[in-house]
Amino acid sequence: MTLFVSVGHHSQETIPMSYFIVGNFMECVGVLLKNKLLDASLISQLVTVTDFWEKMKPLIEGIRKEEHSQSYYGWFEYLQRNEEKRKESPAVRNLVCFKRFQKILRSLSW
Repeated sequence: MTLFVSVGHHSQETIPMSYFIVGNFMECVGVLLKNKLLDASLISQLVTVTDFWEKMKPLIEGIRKEEHSQSYYGWFEYLQRNEEKRKESPAVRNLVCFKRFQKILRSLSW
């Protein structure tokens, strides 16, 4: 069974409740990250922030426009921006390459 939620005062659109569950979870994770209660590398190991953000971004932008509030799911957006910066850092790129290299070495039979 899928639960749906009506969005906005004038909208006839309904959205699956699962979107709000994921959005609220990401919002909480963003607050924890901002307050340094969670480590960014731990978050990226547990959830794919970018995938969730890309899927929900049109919905979030629509609600922000309709409700005249740019802060709607602001901590989720903060989390996404942090993830983008983290992925761009040379240290993270080097670690990803190193892990791929380790995987290749393990797959070789000596």
